[in-house]
Amino acid sequence: PTPGASIVRFFARAIHRWDERPVPRSAVLPRQAAILDGVATGAPQREGRPTVEKDTAVVGMDVSDRFSQVCVVDEQGEVLAEERIRTTPGAMRQWFQGRPVRRIVLEVGAHSPWIDDLLRGLGHEVRVADPRTTRMIFESDRKTDRFDALQLARLGLLHPDLVRPVVHRSRATRAALAVMRARAALVEVRSGL
Repeated sequence: PTPGASIVRFFARAIHRWDERPVPRSAVLPRQAAILDGVATGAPQREGRPTVEKDTAVVGMDVSDRFSQVCVVDEQGEVLAEERIRTTPGAMRQWFQGRPVRRIVLEVGAHSPWIDDLLRGLGHEVRVADPRTTRMIFESDRKTDRFDALQLARLGLLHPDLVRPVVHRSRATRAALAVMRARAALVEVRSGL
């Protein structure tokens, strides 16, 4: 048994009360079932490594709900590439897969956990920055996605130790918390009737 499977079993027992019947497997949505199956079976998280060894260029990403701005700088801090890509797993995978392994810097946010998982699965070094340590970005008068991505890339290049990393919960823990939150919401609705 994998560690992920034991966590899922633990939380499944913890959220089942004595006076409730367990939810049948057929009642779980297909996407949720796939997520839990991947966690329970310990499915490999690697999705393909880039073909080139680690590059010295650094990528800064300013992530928004619909689109993300990507900026690649070389070791002198000069911009090699800039692009606006959709903030979806497919678009991220398409843009980063097959590229050289690089350090990627982004700020913590709603999308950072899955982006972190995806990019690490592709072999990149990901630094998720605490916004409180990147004051030069969020207190700047120049607030554009392009400028923020450029500043994150340069910060990751010149002072990677200043990027105090945020460590996300594991995929198994996030899945278990989602189940617990959904159950809490259902109990609250049921008790309000």
